[in-house]
Amino acid sequence: MRPVRPTLKALKQLANYSDAAKQAWDEAHRKYAAGEENPLFGLTLSQLDDELLRSASKVSAEYVHTNPHKAASQAAGRNVYEIRAAGGLRAALIFDEEGDPWVVFAASHDEFHSQVAGQLQKSHSSDWLPKNVDYVARTKEEAIEQAEKVEVSLIQDFFEAVKCAVSAEGGTVECSVPTIAHTVIKYIQLSITVDASADFLLEESGREEGLLLLDVSLTDPGDTLAKEGLLRLVNYLQPDESKVDFRQGCDYQTYHVEAWLTEARIAQIVAATVSETGVAEAVCQMRKSPPAQAVLHYTDKTLLAQGLVLGRSVRGLCGKWFVPTQDESCGKSVCPHCEGIQPVIKGIFQSPESGSE
Repeated sequence: MRPVRPTLKALKQLANYSDAAKQAWDEAHRKYAAGEENPLFGLTLSQLDDELLRSASKVSAEYVHTNPHKAASQAAGRNVYEIRAAGGLRAALIFDEEGDPWVVFAASHDEFHSQVAGQLQKSHSSDWLPKNVDYVARTKEEAIEQAEKVEVSLIQDFFEAVKCAVSAEGGTVECSVPTIAHTVIKYIQLSITVDASADFLLEESGREEGLLLLDVSLTDPGDTLAKEGLLRLVNYLQPDESKVDFRQGCDYQTYHVEAWLTEARIAQIVAATVSETGVAEAVCQMRKSPPAQAVLHYTDKTLLAQGLVLGRSVRGLCGKWFVPTQDESCGKSVCPHCEGIQPVIKGIFQSPESGSE
């Protein structure tokens, strides 16, 4: 069964009671006014941070144990389920011919009970049942979500490769990493080096102190798709283009992408690979972003990857919410509470094995 979604008509009604729904409706209305083919494209309606939709999700999972709303079901000629939320809000939930749940009507308590039967008349079902615009938008959203899941999985594999380079003797590891370019997933052969002693390069480049060099070299410099995929991976770790360089190997047999990262960012990546999934939480993309943090937090690799790829807020090990894409905006130190829960940075940069003496 798919997640609960509101129809376009129900979204307009929900906008009267929910900030998240109003934000989505305003965007849909803007696209419609601009003449776009489908005003719902680009909206993640299955993930709206809306109390009625969350309640509808619970009912849809247990609808076999829920009694339908008698008057509305009789008028609609199908089962209609009443959804309740705080503040007296109500919504009507139906299941389409494929068994997928849709919210088709929303109102305050009194308006719902006085209007729902009249609104959901079987003879006018084309007015309130999901329309082609709703189904097309859902298909588009599902395709985007699937692509995002693939991207999140790929960046997690890259985390593991960087962690192996940090732990390896000499700070270098040879590996095969999956990446994506032009919707094509392919494995590329890489050599990854994390160099904590490249101070002379820092001086030459005029960059601030306290950065480490992440050197990722591609063994097939003629592979254009591999180059594009590699750059996508590196850009998630260092989005500041001024701190990313490209060069051909001396033997012209390799292609290098060099990114300057803080020790805290490297520690965050390593911590993500050893933190247990489930100790932190992801949050809906529509949620208001938390204020920028003064320190960089640890979380597990799934959530860190989701935060980087999707721009979502995630909860750190210490309990604070943060947006990973904001982390590299300044030279931040590691959150001492996260480091206390999952000691990482001292082991990387102060132990003999780390190669950073």
